Amino acid sequence: MTKSTQQKTIQTPTPTTKSISIQAQTQPQATNSIPPLNPDEELQTLPIQNLKFIQKKCGFKFGKDALLLCDFVTTHPKDCVLDLGTSTGIIPIVISATKKCGQIHGFELQQEFCDIAQKNIQINNLSQKIKITCGDIKQIKKYFQSQSIDVVISNPPYLAKTELPQKNDTQQNLSQNTCRYELSCTLEDLIKSTNFVLKPNGRFFLIHKPHRLAEIFYHLKSHNLEPKRLQFIQSYQNSPPKMVLIESVKTAKPFLKIENPIVLYGDI
Repeated sequence: MTKSTQQKTIQTPTPTTKSISIQAQTQPQATNSIPPLNPDEELQTLPIQNLKFIQKKCGFKFGKDALLLCDFVTTHPKDCVLDLGTSTGIIPIVISATKKCGQIHGFELQQEFCDIAQKNIQINNLSQKIKITCGDIKQIKKYFQSQSIDVVISNPPYLAKTELPQKNDTQQNLSQNTCRYELSCTLEDLIKSTNFVLKPNGRFFLIHKPHRLAEIFYHLKSHNLEPKRLQFIQSYQNSPPKMVLIESVKTAKPFLKIENPIVLYGDI
């Protein structure tokens, strides 16, 4: 990607104003009875097939970035999908409702989030479609075979460990910070593990911060993952990008397509 091509592609297209409500591709799922909620949990209804979703009342919750990433993902009917850092299971559940694919796996380090993800899968009657595994991404070889996955998705911690504030040491902060900062694994750990599980020509869908693009591209190409599609996300048409969506393909030839940016809100 040359500098002149990037400037032309980003500045000239008409931005896309994005709705966060994702259109369902299949019939609505029947829901099972709601399990008892812990005092620190709450139940929400998603605007997608009336899906039910349990989250912590306080602490880390999914946001628009997870839904935008789901919308960016493309799958085929028989694809085996893996969400690395699945948290409470929002991405596997939304993908199951909006995309045609095969088995979906969610992989998460924190046991408390794995437990909530299991509840979310059960209440949406998706136990046969989605499997949750609790483990360390750096030990991915213990859980998945090499070249066994068609599509990897990740909404990882965006910030390096060095960006973590000094006084932030409570247990609740530790859980939240593990979601926001690279405390348990680095960007390279994530990409290295993705390369291990992906089949040749498998696709990797990532959402991240634009200020880390150079680092992201370096690690992707170092681990045989070629960036093929990029889309910036910005709050307003004239504001700088706040997030970036990237699709990479394993063992592919270099060619990067920059799509129209997503604009979340109208002009002010």
